[in-house]
Amino acid sequence: MPNDKHSMNTTSPLGRVLRVGRIYTLPYLSLSALATAATITSALLWHHLVLIIALPAGMLLGLSAVSDLIHRRADARALRGRDDTPLLLISLALAGLSVAGAAILVGGARLIPGALATIVSSILYAAAKSVPGLSNILRGVAGASLLLLCAAVAGPITPATVQIALAFAIIDAGGNLWGDVRDQEPDTRAGTRTLAVVAPQAAPWVAWGLFGVALALFAEILAFPWLLVLLPLGAMPWRAGRACHLHALVIKYVIAALVAVRVSSMLVPFAIILLVAGLLTIPAYQQIHRVRLVS
Repeated sequence: MPNDKHSMNTTSPLGRVLRVGRIYTLPYLSLSALATAATITSALLWHHLVLIIALPAGMLLGLSAVSDLIHRRADARALRGRDDTPLLLISLALAGLSVAGAAILVGGARLIPGALATIVSSILYAAAKSVPGLSNILRGVAGASLLLLCAAVAGPITPATVQIALAFAIIDAGGNLWGDVRDQEPDTRAGTRTLAVVAPQAAPWVAWGLFGVALALFAEILAFPWLLVLLPLGAMPWRAGRACHLHALVIKYVIAALVAVRVSSMLVPFAIILLVAGLLTIPAYQQIHRVRLVS
């Protein structure tokens, strides 16, 4: 990939924060969190919106730093090119979780169960990376926990809220599996037994199947059958080589935007802004993971 003056410097202090914090995931998390919260009330107040944006941002940075800390040795064996010191990762973990903690203090005690579930499931996900399939399931559980945490800002959790969070959890598990397909070679070097390593032929089928199940759930929950026309898009990552996860991420952005708009028309401007913001992070993703959108 060519380096130019517009590419992100991942060795600068800001570049390291954005890389560890998976900046390319934040707009998607914010969008899916808003969509989930809007199942409780479509009249989200401004302080609700601030908390629903702050919680994913803090949790994403903090827990991603914890994950990188857990995987430092495996990442070195995999030759991923990550050289962040334990001190930096611990500092970023404390900074991110402090932001999330401040948001929880403002939001009240009802946010504590969701916060604990998010932290515990995220750590279990990081620890279970070598257990084929289980890590992908735990990634979905962590995502659903975060969405329910954000939704609790708006009020008591409803059955519709849980259903939407479950559908997002399934699509997140599929997206995470596409990430394992992308990382099959370095994970093999590191001895990390992901589903993509132990069953390379089956992994893409499972990832596509999870996307299909999630789309079917969204279509049923939201009475939005036209969403199923996106099912063929779920197969796009299949022939994308190492860019498969990036293709899956773009599809997730599109799905999250459509779901958000369907849940509440109030979210239309947020869906547009966050979708565009997500697409603008593609160069950062390419720089971090050294892939092109088409490969």
